Amino acid sequence: MTHQMPPVYSLHWDNISPAILQGQDAVFAKLGLELRQERHHHKAHGVWMNEVIARHQPDDVIVFCDIDAFPLTAQAYQEAVQSAERGAVFGLSQFSNHKKNTEVYAGPMFMAFTKATWQTLGSPSLKSSERFDAAEVMSARAREQKVALALKPPTSCIVSKWALGHEGVFGIGTFYGKNEFFHLFESRFPAYERLFSMVVGDVLAERPLNFRGYLETAQHAEAENAGAPRRQNHRLVPKFLRKYLSNLWRAPPCRFPSSTSTSHATPNAVRSSKPSWLARAFKARASRRSGGPTWERLSKSSFTQPNSTSTNSTPAW
Repeated sequence: MTHQMPPVYSLHWDNISPAILQGQDAVFAKLGLELRQERHHHKAHGVWMNEVIARHQPDDVIVFCDIDAFPLTAQAYQEAVQSAERGAVFGLSQFSNHKKNTEVYAGPMFMAFTKATWQTLGSPSLKSSERFDAAEVMSARAREQKVALALKPPTSCIVSKWALGHEGVFGIGTFYGKNEFFHLFESRFPAYERLFSMVVGDVLAERPLNFRGYLETAQHAEAENAGAPRRQNHRLVPKFLRKYLSNLWRAPPCRFPSSTSTSHATPNAVRSSKPSWLARAFKARASRRSGGPTWERLSKSSFTQPNSTSTNSTPAW
């Protein structure tokens, strides 16, 4: 097996800030570990991992690390490598909330295994699939074939965002093990760079982790990401409709022809003067909140069609 610490491979795209790249590099240099950051814009994570595996020999330990993650101590890294040398699949605990799987797996934000172990598991592709997220198949195969899984669960996170199956939560600024590993998550958002830089600074200066400072920084970052306060009902409107509806509310109110003029108007003229059913529905909802007509009175079936013989053309609101 290996007698020196293997290098760590980290993929990044062009949307990652130089501060993230430099911070990760500084931490690995401080810990005396070799880091190989590889820039492949728009290359899928799993495709890149397959290419890295192909470069190695069976006895090699292969270590992957997300661009916004790093070990907090050299000992934590050494223990991960030793687990891999013993034939285990080592990784930080991860869970795919967008898949149908129900088990935690070794996540590639920090992951180690030998190429021989990968071959034992059938040399699976680490690409995302309909069933698995990137590299998740390694853990599924390991469970099937009774290969050891060495998982480091999260012990704290600065901003909780996702469920770790039935085992806990993780989110922005997650710490794993006994404060042995750190993963920022969502590093593409500039507001979180300061949190990442704070953790990097504490590691470089060999200071205790400043969780109070991390929380304060994350709160400011959350406020920046939130932007201007949203309307109370904004969360109920799909994003792709918000721009359309915001213009709709600013538009002058639609007016229907009176019953005396309807007989002289063409169907096209009447149709162009009526708001869409979607517009009527959302305006009905706003009217209901202010004590106006109920949704039932404004159902689609109650809207007068252009060629209807009904003389009641008064808008429901």
